[in-house]
Amino acid sequence: MTLRTLPLLFALASSTLSLAGCGHGVKDQVQFKPVIAERLAPTDTTDRDRYSGDVHARDESDLGFRVPGKIVQRAVNLGDSVKAGQLLARLDEADAALNKDAAAAALTAAKSSYETAQRELDRYAALVKTGVVSRSSFEHQQDLFTTAQANYQQAQRAFDLRGNQLAYTELRADHDGTVTSVQADAGQVVAAGQTVMSLAWSSGREVYIDVPENRIGEFSGAKDIHVSLWGNQGKDYLGSVRERSASADPATRTFLVKIAIHNPGPEVKLGMTAAVDVADAVDPQELLIPMSALYHKDQATAVWVVDPKTSQLKLKPVQIERYTDAGVVIGAGLEPGDTVVLKGVNELYEQEPVAPAINNEPTASAPMTEPTASALGASAPGTGL
Repeated sequence: MTLRTLPLLFALASSTLSLAGCGHGVKDQVQFKPVIAERLAPTDTTDRDRYSGDVHARDESDLGFRVPGKIVQRAVNLGDSVKAGQLLARLDEADAALNKDAAAAALTAAKSSYETAQRELDRYAALVKTGVVSRSSFEHQQDLFTTAQANYQQAQRAFDLRGNQLAYTELRADHDGTVTSVQADAGQVVAAGQTVMSLAWSSGREVYIDVPENRIGEFSGAKDIHVSLWGNQGKDYLGSVRERSASADPATRTFLVKIAIHNPGPEVKLGMTAAVDVADAVDPQELLIPMSALYHKDQATAVWVVDPKTSQLKLKPVQIERYTDAGVVIGAGLEPGDTVVLKGVNELYEQEPVAPAINNEPTASAPMTEPTASALGASAPGTGL
């Protein structure tokens, strides 16, 4: 190299530096990373369980005679619909009629004695004033009157009792309903209180279901219960828990739960097979995200949320309420309308510009725009921008 070539090399180096320095005047363009995201909306995450059962009347009564005797007539058959006061069966009333006649005779005698004692008392009351009879004789007559009065009242009660017993020889329906069982027939001698037939009242229908031990807690505050009939799949009915057994069945280890059917129609018949769908007491309007959207940093759990104005990412801490088969229910940290990145969360960084594809459907790519001050200040690590 000669001294003449030095000025030429210096000029070339100066030109190179000048051209390199001119590059700072070119405006950088921001690259938007495509991500799969979802715009959150409240959803029903409540699990529903289905139980099978059968339809019963809300009230069922076992009917029997209140006096013993021999059945001489059965006026209804199994499955008959009856009205309140309708005759169901009748006992031989011969003995009851004789007892009533005897009570009537005793009442007549007691009444006669009472009236006689009343007249005698009135006569003694007049004589004691004139001194014809002593005071002690008058008081004795008062005692006789009191005894006669008590005997008369006792005879009256006995007569009423015998009359009731005669009426009890007829078994009548106490409510509108349906005869669900017949356990005695004409010619049979029955004891007082022995079940002759069972009556299911017309008012109210419910479904009996058996619930396992680990699911009985759902019925403490169940909000949403639906009942459907297997014989009528086109219609369902709202239901509610009317009664729960206090202890489990020793053989099946299940709890009996009675579900009241609201506004049952005539198509809801006794003994029909029904399905009961039960949702627990959890609020059905919740925010659900997949497990893949969770980003774990240190001891905290967060998700990446897309800013709708700048299309940049922001890390939001969240609280998990519970895990389900469908994903994770968020208790706090997110709001309906937030756009959450669902996949690739470990490859993202704060304030990174992204082009989200909402609901797994790619949207039009974000246009190449001039970087904002925040975007230029939040470059990927090692870029030096």
